Amino acid sequence: MVSDLLAPKKGAIARIVRICTWVILAFAALHLAVVFAVSPVLPEDDAFITLRYAFNLIEGNGFVFNPGERVLGTTSPAHALVLASVGLLIGVERLTTAVVVLNVVWILLTAIAAFMFFRGLELRSPIPELAAAWLLLSPQMIEMGLGGMESCFFAFAAVAAFALAVHRWWCWAAVMGALAFLVRPEGVLVLVVLSFFWWREGRPRALAVTALTTSLVGGWAIAGGLYFGSPVPQSVLAKVRASGGVTPGSTASRLAAEARAWLFGGSVNPSQVAFGPLEILVTLLTVVIIVATVVAVKRDFVRQGAVLAPLWLILAAGIYAISNPFWFPWYAMMVLIPWWLSFVTGVGSFDAAVQRFQPRWSWVPASVLVIMVVTKLIGTSAAMALPNWPATAYGVSTPY
Repeated sequence: MVSDLLAPKKGAIARIVRICTWVILAFAALHLAVVFAVSPVLPEDDAFITLRYAFNLIEGNGFVFNPGERVLGTTSPAHALVLASVGLLIGVERLTTAVVVLNVVWILLTAIAAFMFFRGLELRSPIPELAAAWLLLSPQMIEMGLGGMESCFFAFAAVAAFALAVHRWWCWAAVMGALAFLVRPEGVLVLVVLSFFWWREGRPRALAVTALTTSLVGGWAIAGGLYFGSPVPQSVLAKVRASGGVTPGSTASRLAAEARAWLFGGSVNPSQVAFGPLEILVTLLTVVIIVATVVAVKRDFVRQGAVLAPLWLILAAGIYAISNPFWFPWYAMMVLIPWWLSFVTGVGSFDAAVQRFQPRWSWVPASVLVIMVVTKLIGTSAAMALPNWPATAYGVSTPY
């Protein structure tokens, strides 16, 4: 029976499936390491903004872009501080390479955190393993990592916060949630969702969790206010004030296109302002997986923590769609990560429901992920045979 392949029980078939799953994970991790090892170090232009803050801090010029000018121009103060710490250890001349190498670590840690998140929801094998493998093989994750952007660091902090929350390690979840906020302003949404879940769970360890979150977030707000005049990055203020040149609704269609590319592959048209057939399909699919998750939680098919990813996705996509900002490639990860967590959670919710009512068909939901990851493996293997790989596969080019 096909169902035997995915049934969580002992036996020869179960061992073969488990071995194959971990082989896929190992290949995905090795592929990631090879891509970063053979690719040239060519960070995005915005990565150099944060790098310059780290450079000046190491050289004693203060936490500034230009010496003597206390202006918060980086949207990722935590990333700059981490880079400055690394630069003190290895030397400032190696920091440009280190920012890209560090992203390998963040991507690997994000995959581990995603695995722990789905295990915490008690989704059965091989769903957590395949979800982690997909993240490691994601071209979008790799492109952002090679670009030296803080997106990978943010992804790790946010997913780790949710993983810690579903395992009820509340203090560490609070620390990682605050870290996500200090890595990217969008991290405030992670804190909002965590706070909601924590409140729903009865506010465990209330004093410690509140003190940790307040000290980290409030500490930065006070320090940033005193040093820069405001803890809000100037680039955020500039984008809020700038409204011209953006077609209303363009961000919503761009989000759907990014999710389509994440799911089905292909490129995204930067000027896309309309929903195509696949974008409509992905949007409908997103609604279905969110509804399925909510119903599964209500009927106690899956654990309460399953609502974390859909809530994060709704807030992230909603804020971007309403604010309709000028779009940059690294914004996609702020929505694609919660989208992928929501998608896998939705698959797990269907899986739990099918196990409850139609055990004979319990192999169907998980097989969707099997097909997706195998397809991704085939595409990744084919890309490795292209001339000038990996530049042709991951958009590695000269800086702007």
